[in-house]
Amino acid sequence: HRLIRRQRQMCIRDRFIIFTSIFIAEFSFYICLRYLMKEQHINIKNSLYLNIAGVVGGTVYAVNPFALGRLWSYAFYPGYALLPLIFMFSLIYFREDFKFKYAFILSLLIFLAMTTPILIIYIIAFFISIGLLAFFLDNHRIVLRKLILVIKKIYIILVITVLFSAFWLLPMSYIFMEEGGVVHPMVESIENNVNWLSKSCDLINIVRLVGGSRFLIDPTLVGEENVDVVKEQTALSYRGVTNPNDVKDFLWKICSFIIPIMAFSSFLFIHPLKHKDNNFLNKVTIYLALIFVFGVLLSKGTSEPFGDLYIILFFKTPMMNCFAPLFRNSSKFQFFVSFPVCLLYAISIAKI
Repeated sequence: HRLIRRQRQMCIRDRFIIFTSIFIAEFSFYICLRYLMKEQHINIKNSLYLNIAGVVGGTVYAVNPFALGRLWSYAFYPGYALLPLIFMFSLIYFREDFKFKYAFILSLLIFLAMTTPILIIYIIAFFISIGLLAFFLDNHRIVLRKLILVIKKIYIILVITVLFSAFWLLPMSYIFMEEGGVVHPMVESIENNVNWLSKSCDLINIVRLVGGSRFLIDPTLVGEENVDVVKEQTALSYRGVTNPNDVKDFLWKICSFIIPIMAFSSFLFIHPLKHKDNNFLNKVTIYLALIFVFGVLLSKGTSEPFGDLYIILFFKTPMMNCFAPLFRNSSKFQFFVSFPVCLLYAISIAKI
């Protein structure tokens, strides 16, 4: 509904960028799910549920409320759209013997995804965590030799990615070094901004993938000059969410829990680890759940519970407070909530 209303005001370039990004997000999600099922030794050619799961999960991933809220940010959504492909190629890269073609493809994907400074941190942290996942997928105990090999592979990707990104990464690093890496002078006002932006990022909203979304903005709070714009962006969802006496509000609240409930029903399909064929998907499911918990804790910002954790981590910790402006909007951490929820949701459908 929102896309239809907005597309009337878009130029051809905007339409191309937005709808191409949505297609890439759906396609990359579908390919990633097929890879996971193939590694689980499921016949992907004749699996109807797998195709349904890929299409439905990819659609939810591409246009859930969090994704729609970032869709108009041409610098953020492309990185979000490429995340499933980065996940898939990272697993392939770490689990197989070193092949330069995989290193090149993965480095190129990471380079294309790092479209903003905050995404540099997100993507690199996500990539390193996948390296650790791949290590534990193939090893039941810590083997120092294999752990060193994973570290070497991480180093190779980082070097190639820096070479790809040198034309903008080096000037940005130079500017930061010229400023002496000091604490941002407006760190206190940024903290206040975080508190304000965290109001709609409570735990329940984050789990439902609507935290920090424009769907929850009251148009009367943004000034007369922006009221029409926000009303158009929030459309029917605003009226359904904010009117407690409207039947749509009750239905919306019930339906908005369907996806996270189905996502974590994937744990019902976890089999004992003694069955070798189930080890892969079991460990991937647990990994995605851990990423989800990490994303929720950071996405809620200063909202309870553990409301002070966000401020301590990003505004009080030495070195991290130098990058304070990058973390002013905690809802961007839903990057690490949307992906695991949607992938677990698709896995649940495929495993029915």
